[in-house]
Amino acid sequence: MDAAWADLASREKAHLEWVAYLSHDLATPLARMLRRVEMIQFDSELKTAEKESTLEQIHRDITELAEIVGSISQFAILDSRLVRSFVEMPLRPLLEFAVEGFEYEASSKGVELDLRVGDDLGTVRIERSLVKRAVENLISNAICYTPEGGLVSVSATQRDQIIQITVEDTGTGVPVQELERVFNFAFRGEGQTRISRVGSLGLGLALVRRVAELHSGTVAASNVAPHGARFVFSLPVVN
Repeated sequence: MDAAWADLASREKAHLEWVAYLSHDLATPLARMLRRVEMIQFDSELKTAEKESTLEQIHRDITELAEIVGSISQFAILDSRLVRSFVEMPLRPLLEFAVEGFEYEASSKGVELDLRVGDDLGTVRIERSLVKRAVENLISNAICYTPEGGLVSVSATQRDQIIQITVEDTGTGVPVQELERVFNFAFRGEGQTRISRVGSLGLGLALVRRVAELHSGTVAASNVAPHGARFVFSLPVVN
């Protein structure tokens, strides 16, 4: 009983901390947007180029807010008791679509994005939108933490009855002491080393783990030599 109460108290503390993080991370871009709108509205000497630059910054803030809200919505869906829409399908089309969506972002940053999918992959039974979001979160993190001239590789291979989707990069890697915690709900690494492209809420990788668990799969993180990180998202094959 004591252990159960301790676990409940720990979960409650984590959720309260997350609410505090959420308030901060929503308030920050909102405050920036307010200042920039006031600048455009009240600074009569603001030049056209400066206005355009300010509008671009406002657009980035709105995009950040939309991503935060989107991740929160995904968590709400995962925690709900809605009827799941599982379908049996091959993974190649989903992976190709996910990688294609990041080609411009990777190219703009000077990062090479590579996809390799085995020809003999079996079929998986998944909720397509959730698995796609999980893969996108892994790719997004990899690109975010890979410097110019680096490589992000996405691959899928099958071992026995398990398909492993691997996202590997040549970026900063994950501090060893954080490898076991990067998938924790609202986890914040030291110096925000590698959490999520979505603000600093620590939602991206936590969502990946939730999706893996929903599909009776797993996700694991490790470092690669000489530098970089590897995330392996595993799903069972349909018999």
